Amino acid sequence: MERTRVGILIFDDVEVLDFCGPFEVFSVTRLDEGRRLQEPSPFEVLLVAETLDYITTSGGMRVLPEVDFESCPRLDILVVPGGMGTRREMSNEAVLAFVKTQEKTADLVASVCTGSLILGKAGLLEGMHATTHWASLDLLRQLFPNVQVDEFSHVVDQGRILTSAGISAGIDLALRVVARRCGENVARAAARRMEYPFPEGNGRKIRLGTPGPYRVDFEAMPWVSPMEGVRCKIHAEGDKRLRLVEYSSAMPVHWCAKGHFGRILEGEFEIEFDRETIVFRAGDGVFIPDGPEHRHRARALTETVTALFVESV
Repeated sequence: MERTRVGILIFDDVEVLDFCGPFEVFSVTRLDEGRRLQEPSPFEVLLVAETLDYITTSGGMRVLPEVDFESCPRLDILVVPGGMGTRREMSNEAVLAFVKTQEKTADLVASVCTGSLILGKAGLLEGMHATTHWASLDLLRQLFPNVQVDEFSHVVDQGRILTSAGISAGIDLALRVVARRCGENVARAAARRMEYPFPEGNGRKIRLGTPGPYRVDFEAMPWVSPMEGVRCKIHAEGDKRLRLVEYSSAMPVHWCAKGHFGRILEGEFEIEFDRETIVFRAGDGVFIPDGPEHRHRARALTETVTALFVESV
C-alpha cells in the first residue's frame, strides 16, 4: 500500500490539540477496520520542526519532532497548526520558506486555527476564502485584506488549500481530508473509532457576537410558506425557494409539531435579524416555525448544525 505522507508543522507555543487532533485522525484511520491490527494507516504522519530540538507547546508539553526542515521529504499533505507561537513564526523566514517549498509539490496544504496566519504570510491565501479561530478573525482581515474571511464555516475548502476554525476544528478538517482521500465511509469509521461525532454540517460550532435568541417581528411577516415565514432573501428565483430545505423525519415529534427542521441542500439564503444578518449555506441546518401561533423559543437541535433562534417581539 502506497501511503500518503502527512507533515504536521510544530513550533514553540503551538496549541496542543491543533496538531494532536489531526495527528490522531490520520494515525487512527484504516482502510479495512477488520484488519486494524494487521495493517497500518494509509497515512504516514511526520512531526516537522525547524530543528530536531524539542519544542514546548502552549501548555508546557515537550515534543520531539521526527524530521527538521532540511531532512523533511516531499509531503503529500502539509498541516500548519495554530497557537500563540504563530505570531512569531509568521515572521520566521525559515518557516515561510519551508511552507512555500512544500506547497509547490503537495496535494493539499491545510491550516488549523491561527495557522492560517502563516499561510497568509506565505502568500497562499491571496484572493481566497479562509477562516481561523473566532478570536483572530479580525486579525486575519487586518493582516490580509485580499483574503475573504469566512465567519460562518467550520472548515473552508478551497481545493488545494483548506483552513479551519480554532483548536478542535482540526479534527473536522482532518476527517474532511480523510473523506476526500479515502472515501466518506473510511472517514466515518475513523471518527467512530475516536468516539467523535462525524461532522454532518459545516456551520461554525459556536455562535459569534451576542448569543441568541434573535428577535423576529412575527406580526410583520407573511406566512405563505415556512421559508417566507422567516423573511429570508434567497439567492435564487422561482420554485427553488421550496427546494432549498430538506425536512428531517428523524427529528422528535414535539419539534416537528411546532415547525420544521431542515438542512440546506443547495445555494444559500440570509435571514435579517435585529442584531445581525446570518447567512445559511448548503449543509447548514435551520429551524423554521410553522406560523405566528408558534411563537416559541427554539433551542439548538444538535451541536453540529446552525439552528435558528426565534422568540416573539
